[in-house]
Amino acid sequence: MAAESEKKWGKAAHIIPLAVNVFSAGLLGWVAAGALFFTVGRRSRFVRLHVVQAMLFSVLLAVVAGLTMAIVPFPLSLLPGAVLWLAGFGFPILGASRAGKGREIALPVAGRISRALVR
Repeated sequence: MAAESEKKWGKAAHIIPLAVNVFSAGLLGWVAAGALFFTVGRRSRFVRLHVVQAMLFSVLLAVVAGLTMAIVPFPLSLLPGAVLWLAGFGFPILGASRAGKGREIALPVAGRISRALVR
């Protein structure tokens, strides 16, 4: 895969799951990332790394948000919910920016796991 194509698909690996998360209330971003993994992720290690990170980040964000809402009572869950909402937007945008420059990024928690999985 050409370097410019890798950069474009690396950006898409973060932006497409973000868009799907917005429209699915944060539940289906991992499905979009999984679709990218099976279509273009196999062609390049760079794209695969970004796709796996986006997928893991989406899953982890949904799990943490679900647990927070289940454990913390409503008025108190607004602050953690706002922090998770900002993280859900900020980190994919940061990942897309770095991928567009041809650089790797290590998203919180998902970065270490994805580097161990992608070789």
